[in-house]
Amino acid sequence: MYSVPIQTKPLSYADACEALTLQLRIGIDPVLETVIEMLEVLGNPQSYFDVIQIGGTNGKTSTSRYTAAFLEAALKDINGTPEDMPLVGLYTSPELERVNERIVLDGEDVADELFATGVAAAQAAGEKVNHNRLLAGESLYNITQFDLLTVAALVIFALKNVKVAVLEVGMGGRWDATTATTPLITAITGVDLDHTKILGETKAQIAQEKAAIIKPGQRVFFGAGVAEDPEVRAIVDARCDACSIEPEYIPAQVPLEKCVSAKASSANDLPTKEQAGHTSRGTHIPHYQAANIALSKALAEAYLQHGLSPQTTVDLLEHTLIPGRFEILSERPFHIIDAAHNPQSVRVSMDELRAFQATQDEPISALIAMFADKDTEQMAALIANSLDPRADIYVTQTHNERCLSAVRLGELFSTLGRAPARIFESVPDACDALAQGDYIAIGTITLAGEVKTFEKSG
Repeated sequence: MYSVPIQTKPLSYADACEALTLQLRIGIDPVLETVIEMLEVLGNPQSYFDVIQIGGTNGKTSTSRYTAAFLEAALKDINGTPEDMPLVGLYTSPELERVNERIVLDGEDVADELFATGVAAAQAAGEKVNHNRLLAGESLYNITQFDLLTVAALVIFALKNVKVAVLEVGMGGRWDATTATTPLITAITGVDLDHTKILGETKAQIAQEKAAIIKPGQRVFFGAGVAEDPEVRAIVDARCDACSIEPEYIPAQVPLEKCVSAKASSANDLPTKEQAGHTSRGTHIPHYQAANIALSKALAEAYLQHGLSPQTTVDLLEHTLIPGRFEILSERPFHIIDAAHNPQSVRVSMDELRAFQATQDEPISALIAMFADKDTEQMAALIANSLDPRADIYVTQTHNERCLSAVRLGELFSTLGRAPARIFESVPDACDALAQGDYIAIGTITLAGEVKTFEKSG
């Protein structure tokens, strides 16, 4: 049984959140040794459970969540474990509303008190590591917010004695904090252009960074986003060869006897791109999730070393909601949020919107915000060209300092011939004004989160 081996300063939840906010000033510091040494000071909590690591440009959050859900359902069936003894840990980023969302135990966000305990341990480890370096005459580490959160998550999973943790890579892979672990299974969903100032200007450069998570002795899986890209595939194949690993590619579509339904009778009952949509109980599965679900099922079965039962698959898909991924907050009027925040994700989300729009009589408008450091011109063009001509465009800005001003975003859409019907200074103003209309909020994760928070408050 794991226990924190160093003295920590007790933190309240508010204190923990403040400590994390303070570390934002560090920004991104590509040094993996920071986390490795922090974990060593803490007695390597990551060694107390199995790890599945999932990277990629898009789809890694959904794949991580589906993988964890598959594992939880299967392991509960096998072990009959009481609800107060979690089996599966899940670590994703970023959050939509509360930072606790990043650390999940058997489908439930970690409690505030336990979250604070994890952050306190991570903070104490960072201080001890830097104290040791100071005594040794070495330069101090810049401990980032993501370093603290990752170490906190690993401590929490060890304290709760989980059997397996699914860890989503934050960015890239080579120096990502989650790479300080030793996964049994690793996956990459796909590679596209994002965070180019940090990871590289080309897909080949980015693929090199992401492929660095592959290590000897693992089972390695690739999603459709890798399998369908010859340039990326050549790079990850070379990495696998260097590690003496036989890569396993999972196609975007899995043959079905029928779409997901309560009467499913095949263990391969997963939605293809054409069959995704509303399940028999009303949960909406976006078409773009087909590849993520297929990869998730493969990862879970690889860990379990057996196939998932048809009923487990059906029940999971009908009850698992992936927050912020074409999430329908309300119907009549439709209020939808989608966390698409780069050109590739915007493209597939707009494809999903077109398919959804075809089933509706009234046009669904778009409420848009974007980060200034993203490819705003390409994303705006994709939205402007894909949105129903009858629909309106509305622009706003979130509280995040990276957000492009609503006025500038409005100007961008005007140059594309789709001048905004209105420009809102804040997300609450927009939500209040659009309360009676159908719309999708798209363009950045923070917009999805702020819209969801507003809807809950109403």
